[in-house]
Amino acid sequence: MKILQTLAAAATALGVSGCIIVTPPPSGGGGDTSTIAECAAHTDCDAVSICVTGQCVLAAGREYAITFYDATVNSETNPDGESWDALGDAPDPFGAVLVDGQQVLGTTAAPNTYAATWETVAYATLQATSTFDVYVYDEDLADHDLVDSGAFSWLEIVKKGGYSGELSGGYASVAVFVDPR
Repeated sequence: MKILQTLAAAATALGVSGCIIVTPPPSGGGGDTSTIAECAAHTDCDAVSICVTGQCVLAAGREYAITFYDATVNSETNPDGESWDALGDAPDPFGAVLVDGQQVLGTTAAPNTYAATWETVAYATLQATSTFDVYVYDEDLADHDLVDSGAFSWLEIVKKGGYSGELSGGYASVAVFVDPR
């Protein structure tokens, strides 16, 4: 019962609502039992939890599958107003995801296209304080050009079922998913 009271007090202090708390009856008179929050979707859980197999669990400290599904370069010219490639060809986009400043996922370059689909998956353990950055580049022979980038809350991407939209500069759109394993 102490666990339930502690969780209820913490939830009230954080202003959390929306979870259904179920306390299983003690079996064999063995003292405290764990509290289980039932859910059907990530949004049924509190701000720091996600839904895994019908139960709200702490989101941080888990391994996640990160999928870089696709990217679209939204402009025929780079931010300097020049063609993406020296001969005026379409860009050769590739993507990267960095967690805490370290690259955990990189796609291959898609030659001469404004729209690329990869479905590239990588795995990373995400902490409550983890940063999550998405980049799209244009592959060149010498130096790769940054097309666009964006910084995201990985937990928000999980709870929304993914992110599909423009990056911060509007030069690229992406679809990225983060799913608990």
